[in-house]
Amino acid sequence: SIMRSLLLVTLLASCLQSGTAFAPLAGVSATSVKSTENIDLGNFLQSNDDGDKTMLVLGTYAADFNAVEYAQRLRYYIPELKKRGINKFGIVLNCEADAALKLVDLVDLPCDTSD
Repeated sequence: SIMRSLLLVTLLASCLQSGTAFAPLAGVSATSVKSTENIDLGNFLQSNDDGDKTMLVLGTYAADFNAVEYAQRLRYYIPELKKRGINKFGIVLNCEADAALKLVDLVDLPCDTSD
């Protein structure tokens, strides 16, 4: 679908950024379920000094099939992504913290890997 293609292009573009904020997301924030702090998504996508890359998955609702599928695939591909230099992961969902934590638990996504 067109929406899935746009999301994949957005994810790819966010992974390829080199040290500058991903402009369309600069100033947009989401609340971290890990720290309960607001995180600026543009800053989240910035590369660190080691050149590590960041992947940010923009999902829908925690109970949405596509969001669950993306979380499952992220869990499966984390080792391969890390081999390719992507060492920081985040998932943005439109839900309460307990729903996001439930999704992370259901797909066995390590919380130290995601924000």
